[in-house]
Amino acid sequence: MQLIFLVAFLSLNFMSTYCQQDKIVEDELLLTLDEKNALGKFQQALKDDKFLNITEPYMMQEIYLIKWLRAAHLDTAKAYNNYRMNIKWRKENKMDTILTEDFAVQMEHLPIFIDGEDKMGRPIIAADAGQWDVRRGVVSGLRDMATRFLYYVIEKQYKKIREKQYKGENVTQIQVIVDLSGYNLVQHGCLNCIPLYINFIRSFDHYPYLAHSIIVVNAPPVFEAVADLLNLRQPRRFRVHIFGNNKSEWHKFLLTFISPNQLPVFLGGTAVEN
Repeated sequence: MQLIFLVAFLSLNFMSTYCQQDKIVEDELLLTLDEKNALGKFQQALKDDKFLNITEPYMMQEIYLIKWLRAAHLDTAKAYNNYRMNIKWRKENKMDTILTEDFAVQMEHLPIFIDGEDKMGRPIIAADAGQWDVRRGVVSGLRDMATRFLYYVIEKQYKKIREKQYKGENVTQIQVIVDLSGYNLVQHGCLNCIPLYINFIRSFDHYPYLAHSIIVVNAPPVFEAVADLLNLRQPRRFRVHIFGNNKSEWHKFLLTFISPNQLPVFLGGTAVEN
């Protein structure tokens, strides 16, 4: 009997630890009556569109469609238009085959860690952006390939989410962490460099509610101007946290939802990228 009570106590303790985060996931998966009604209309509108070329089955699943509706504040017509524009964007950028492309060169010059996940199972994108030689890439005419590489990274992490969902895991979002240690305006903030960052932020418009949060660490004072230019402080569908170079502050924050063995070394973790 004592063993039963002990197990029950430990179970309740464990559940309370993750209660708040579980509620976030539940809120994403549960539908209100208004959402159910809007979803039915949205699905019917997509089915009635004979010219809509949907190449991926997941793009007609409720868990995918509801995000477009929520992003449009349940405005079915607006969600429908945004969805069609996304289909067009994916076709123009050949997103259905992007994961088969070789980005070895970009991986070397734009180091990004994508092997970890947070305590809720959300995949992580951790960019060692301070080490990116953005200006060199722009001058060499490789900005478009760099942008495409960032599309590749997001698409790859979104595929991980779908794989988790197929296994029955309640995962719907990713975490994005950007380390700006070593950032300087000449190498990273040149006028021709800014579009790369803008395209990265805007790419999340094609993945509504995919990012749970974007955390920027080691942000120098000069980054304030870039943050304003990117409208990072404006209300968005994801949380934005910007930290300076106080490692103890931002590292403590990261460890509240990510274990050390899931964080790369440049963020004070122990994980080594595969």
